[in-house]
Amino acid sequence: MLASRGELPLILQRPVRGPHGQAVLALLTPAGALFDGDVVELEVECEAGSDVTLTTAAATRLNRCDGDGIEVHMHVRVDDAATFRYLPHELIPFAGARYRQQIEVEVAPAGAAALLEVIGPGPSAAPFAYDALEFATSVCAAGRLSARERFSVSSRSVRQFGEWTHYGSLLALGVPTLATVSCAGPVQLAGSALPGGGVVVKALGSSAQALRAALVDRLCSIDWLHPLLPP
Repeated sequence: MLASRGELPLILQRPVRGPHGQAVLALLTPAGALFDGDVVELEVECEAGSDVTLTTAAATRLNRCDGDGIEVHMHVRVDDAATFRYLPHELIPFAGARYRQQIEVEVAPAGAAALLEVIGPGPSAAPFAYDALEFATSVCAAGRLSARERFSVSSRSVRQFGEWTHYGSLLALGVPTLATVSCAGPVQLAGSALPGGGVVVKALGSSAQALRAALVDRLCSIDWLHPLLPP
């Protein structure tokens, strides 16, 4: 990693190096939470030949919002022969939380990217009491739109989860993935191929840790990464 700069409510921890110079960078919110009115802007550039994993130090709490809500915008550019992974811990939305997330990724023809998302029900005393969580993700490969997803979750729509309490997804483009993986806990997985290559995996579970582990384990050749990720 050549340079980084961060401002509250986000702090960038010093990167950890992998065995071949890979960079593992953790994002940290000092309060372990985002608050009403917080706007996070992330710009990530992965130059040719780099290998960057962006994660979070722990789960991120989304606090109650009585105003404009919480917004997170991330734009990523991945050059040829570069790899980018976004492997955060889960979001924990508290009662009244309103959250909007937008991720845009541009991947060069020989680049690779993987995006993970895990959403929990909130605190056990008041699960599914948040107002709305909105997500918009788009991935362009070699200048063409490869994947676009928009969805929202609210206290009214979570009935679609059935018996499950946690939702997760993994979008991988140019990154080797396993066809199947054994899960340590109760997790239900389903995957499909993306036009032009890549895969998207959706998951439901009853544990954030088990669900996140099952999705991360779909990525091949990252044994070196597991001990470097925050627990």
